Amino acid sequence: ARRAERLLSAAGTGRVIVLPINLGKGAAVRAGMLASVGFGPWALFLDADHSTHINHVTLVADAAAQGADVVVGSRRAAGATETHPRPTVRRLLGRTFPMLVGAIARTGVADTQCGFKALQNRLIQPVFGEQRVSRFAFDVEMLLRARRAGAKLAEIPVAWDNPAESTLRVSRDAPTMLRDTIKAAWYLRRSGPTARGLQHQHGSRPEPAATKKAGAMVPETKPDPTPVGPRSVPQ
Repeated sequence: ARRAERLLSAAGTGRVIVLPINLGKGAAVRAGMLASVGFGPWALFLDADHSTHINHVTLVADAAAQGADVVVGSRRAAGATETHPRPTVRRLLGRTFPMLVGAIARTGVADTQCGFKALQNRLIQPVFGEQRVSRFAFDVEMLLRARRAGAKLAEIPVAWDNPAESTLRVSRDAPTMLRDTIKAAWYLRRSGPTARGLQHQHGSRPEPAATKKAGAMVPETKPDPTPVGPRSVPQ
């Protein structure tokens, strides 16, 4: 938090949201997303280790121009690359977890766990307002809630720089992720087929909120990914 505050202070804009206790990655993302309601038509989050570069936002813009409501970075999409191979155990988890998610939750997304996602601001409240999962599998619940709200999802290929250090511990977190995936699917099946709070259908969308001017932090430059373009997710 202190490092982020120093960077934002140098940039002259933005603020850091500090949670009193560590409630998990999902809780932190939820707090940030809810705090961004009304700040422009889109909101985006990415991993603090910058494993997926902010320059992928150009592909987000392409997908949005093609009608996407939610854009999901994917390490499994055609054209995606990895700078450093993942350790064997994490690579196996990366292959088996999507299959389990597909069988249990059916998000329609090939890579639910890549930490680079953007969504229209009007979707933040219906997607994150009732979020239950607070740890690594929160992405699954996010995507399920977005689909239930009628959002159009698209995947974009990313150039992923595998971090040398990660807070994910396979032996500890893999069982929790599976449990939370089951919980997320159960929550949504129990709560009904349509999301509360979304007041439009495709073709009749409200005007986006006015964008507030803000500066931007420019992170350390990495090579641009090859722009392959978005892949729409079947609804």
